[in-house]
Amino acid sequence: MKQHMLLEKLQLNSINGNKVPFNSIEEYIDFNKSISSSQRLTDKLVDQRNFSSNSNLSILRKTSDHYDYRKLRKDIFEDMGYSSEFNTSISEYDFDKYDGNSIVVALKKSDKSLVGGMRLILDSQHIKLQSDEKISFDNLREGGKSIAEMSRLVIDPENRGRNSSLDIVCGTYQLGITLGIDYFVFGIVEKHFNFYNNLTHCEKIYSGNYGNIDKKCTIVQSDLKKIKPFLQERLNSLRLENRNEKKSINRNITEEVFA
Repeated sequence: MKQHMLLEKLQLNSINGNKVPFNSIEEYIDFNKSISSSQRLTDKLVDQRNFSSNSNLSILRKTSDHYDYRKLRKDIFEDMGYSSEFNTSISEYDFDKYDGNSIVVALKKSDKSLVGGMRLILDSQHIKLQSDEKISFDNLREGGKSIAEMSRLVIDPENRGRNSSLDIVCGTYQLGITLGIDYFVFGIVEKHFNFYNNLTHCEKIYSGNYGNIDKKCTIVQSDLKKIKPFLQERLNSLRLENRNEKKSINRNITEEVFA
């Protein structure tokens, strides 16, 4: 009886007025553990005061903001017809095993509502990166290089501006630079390759299907030591220079943070 009452309570919980439809206590715990892990990782590694002079660009910390971002992810992927790829038993939210190892860069409006966001998955000995499911990056790891994966870029259709995606991606690159990461990897629809190749030196290392997405996709390796002038100008304009000493990241970052 007590468990049944708790389930009813969970399903009636609301974040910013939205129903939170968890089907079990375990589901609720797993979802919030992933948010808590991301928050701890962020607090350990990122000083928001030195992240951006753009007050609308930030690192997500608040639980309600994480809920909003993951709901937006779910809505966008369903609209794009990617439901089979980004499937979750929670009807209103998208989340997976990589969220707990991630830091989310977000863009907000002046009223603090979410415009969009992107997660940066930090490498972990136990989980590795999402694209490791398609191609191994052990050659980089064994060569002493630190890697991270850009993932889940979404923009609210009602708030899409000309530079929204660019601001979020540039902010994510600056986060990687600040953390001392050598390479980003990410999976994209191939037609978007030139967008990223205009920012840093990028190399296609895999082409083909990516899960259940019925489009030509590629996995890209991006060298953060080879930033191109366009990205450098954007970073300068946003003044995203971190004044603190850079923190070096390695593949065991989650084990170090949560030890």
